[in-house]
Amino acid sequence: MTQVVAAPVRVVVHLPQQSGPPSAAGYVCVENGVLPVVPPRRDPRREALLLIEPVEPTPTTPLAEADAAAGKAPSSANKKPSTVRIFGMRFHPEIVAATEEVPVVFRNDDRLPVTLLSVEAPRLFPATPLLPGATLAVAIPTGLSTLSVRVLEHPQMRSTLLVPKGIWRHLKWSHGGDIGLVELDLPAGVYVTRVFFAHHYVASQALTVPTDEPAAASAANTRPAASAEAAEIVLRVAVPQRNAGCPPAPSNAPSSPDPSPANSGSVE
Repeated sequence: MTQVVAAPVRVVVHLPQQSGPPSAAGYVCVENGVLPVVPPRRDPRREALLLIEPVEPTPTTPLAEADAAAGKAPSSANKKPSTVRIFGMRFHPEIVAATEEVPVVFRNDDRLPVTLLSVEAPRLFPATPLLPGATLAVAIPTGLSTLSVRVLEHPQMRSTLLVPKGIWRHLKWSHGGDIGLVELDLPAGVYVTRVFFAHHYVASQALTVPTDEPAAASAANTRPAASAEAAEIVLRVAVPQRNAGCPPAPSNAPSSPDPSPANSGSVE
C-alpha cells in the first residue's frame, strides 16, 4: 500500500453576527392545538457542515485516508444509521450527513402523525402518515447528493440529508459564535471546500495540496510532525438575516453564492 503523506490544513469560516438562533421558539403538537415551547432554541450554527470533496481523486491518495492520517475513522465508514427525531414541530437534527449505503431513520416523537415528503424523490416516503412513536428507515436514492424533507401537515418543518463525496466536519465555533474552525490533515490533491449552513451551500473555495516528493520519500514510515505549520484558508459567508431563522423554500438543486470560486488555498 502506498504511504500517504498528509499536510495540515486549517479552514476558518466567518459568519455574520445575525446567524444565531432564531427569535421564534418551537412548538409541540397536542390534540387540542399547539402550545409554545420555552427556549433553548435551535442554533443553526451547531449543524453547519464543512465538506471537503476531491476534484480529481487518485487511487494512491484516496480522500478517506485523510481521516486515517488525522487519527480518525473515515466519516463514510460510520455504518451506524443516523436518527432524525421529529419533536416540537421540528426535525432534530435538521442537517444530516449520510451515505447511500446506510439508511436514515425518522422517528416521530410528537403526539400527532406526520406525512413526510421529498421533492427530489417523490416516491421515497409512503403516502400514509408516520404515527406517533413510529419509525421509518429510508435509503437515499443513488445519484442524489442532497435530499430535502418536508412535512405535509406543517410546511415550515424542514430537514436536509447530504451525501458528501469526500469527508465532512462540524465546525468548532468561537465564543462569539461568528468564527468556525476545522483543522485536519489532507493528502496531496485538488479539493473544493464548501460550507452548508441553514439548508444552503453558502460558501465555496478551491484548495490545492501539492505533492512534495522529497518530503514523501523521507516520511515513508512517519507522519508529519505535530508542530508542522498548517496552511490556512478563509471562507467568508454573507447570509441574509432572513435566512438565519427561516430559510427560503428549497429548489431541486442546492445553490451557492460562489459557484466558480476564484480564490484557492495552497499548501506549500
